[in-house]
Amino acid sequence: MAYRSSAERAEDNNSSGYMLIIVGIVGLIGDIFVFINNPFDMALFNKYMSCGVMGALFVLFFVMGILSIKSARIFKEKAKEENTLLEQITKWCDENLDADQIDHAIENPDEMISFDEEGLSEMDADVEDIAALDGVTPEEAEEYSRVEAYETDSYDDVVSEDQFDEFYGSEESGEDKFFARTEYIKNRINKQYVNLNQELLDDFVEKYYEKLFGENN
Repeated sequence: MAYRSSAERAEDNNSSGYMLIIVGIVGLIGDIFVFINNPFDMALFNKYMSCGVMGALFVLFFVMGILSIKSARIFKEKAKEENTLLEQITKWCDENLDADQIDHAIENPDEMISFDEEGLSEMDADVEDIAALDGVTPEEAEEYSRVEAYETDSYDDVVSEDQFDEFYGSEESGEDKFFARTEYIKNRINKQYVNLNQELLDDFVEKYYEKLFGENN
């Protein structure tokens, strides 16, 4: 099922709400007209039964319309928060990601360590830099130099060596490359922004991927 943003849900709820309210009001007016004038010459019991059931149905439509509009307002507020968050993520990605760097990272898993907080280059950090930043010996730093084995906040879990072997074998496909790139981007963002809605993130990454690599890459 495709992801639907809060803005889309707000629009759907708003239009559905007004439609239900209009149907409810028009139907209730018609139901009252039939009850008073009895144009179909229904027996008294049938008139009360039919008009009562239809009246209750139209009232239900009206109430559902009011609730839909209230829900639309809630989704509008949520959409503002989502837009603010997406603007922040977009700005961060513009400043920290580019196509060449992503391809280099997933093709060279041994170098996939980043030091955003210290301002060091992701690709140029050596074992001595790691040791200096984390207060460990060079031997200890080298031991934890692979992404999948090092889990402190200073490092980014991006794509493991196993994933690299799977996605970048001798017969690399466009689908494998797309998957590896998007996983890299998602994991970088998840490290920067915790507790993100993953459906929202998937939708963002898919759109941002086209910005970085174009539609045909």
